[in-house]
Parts: sequence; C-alpha cells; structure tokens
Amino acid sequence: MKRKACIVLPTYNEAENIEIVVRRIFEQQKKIPTHDLCILVVDDNSPDGTQSIVGILMKQYRALFLLTGQKKGLGDAYKRGMKYAIAKLSPNLIFEMDADGQHDVKLILDDQVFSQT
Repeated sequence: MKRKACIVLPTYNEAENIEIVVRRIFEQQKKIPTHDLCILVVDDNSPDGTQSIVGILMKQYRALFLLTGQKKGLGDAYKRGMKYAIAKLSPNLIFEMDADGQHDVKLILDDQVFSQT
C-alpha cells in the first residue's frame, strides 16, 4: 500500500492559475511510485470564482479537496490546511505550495523526500 503525500495550496483570487497548478501536480503522480498525491486547496472565499473551479476539478480528481474560510492571511491558511489535512486526510507527508505557479511542481519529485518518508 502506498503512503500519502498531501499538498496544501492556499488560494485567494487564483481563478487564473488553480486549474493549471492542480493538473500539473497530478501529472507528477505517475512519476512517484511510493506515494499517492492529494491536494488540499484552502480558499479564503475568493470572489473571483476560485472555489467553483476547484469544485469542477474535484469531479475529475478524487484526491482533490477544498477547505474554505475567511481571509485571515497566508499563514493562517497554511495552519488551517495542515490541521485539516492531518485530521481528515491522514497523510504521511505534507507539502505546502503557492497556487500562483511560482513553485515548480517538478520539485515534488525529489528522490530524497520520498525515500525518507
């Protein structure tokens, strides 16, 4: 049985980026034999429709989850996301990434990360 790695993606007004980032992350799954990836989008009630896009994507990706809440800043979103992931998704490994495309999803494939978990 594979272990689980959860990527926490805080979002606020990321409608332009979220689909691209989610698809790129899940494309990496086939290159990771040791862990199943899941993504937890933590959206702070974005007015631009980010949540709606994530909702549509959740129909395609069973390992995509959405947590919503009030905008209290990036740090709070990460804390809420990690707390939720630990309690509800039971990952063996948690990553945090920005949803704006600044983090290269190919870095998820670092052999040292997955070989030590």
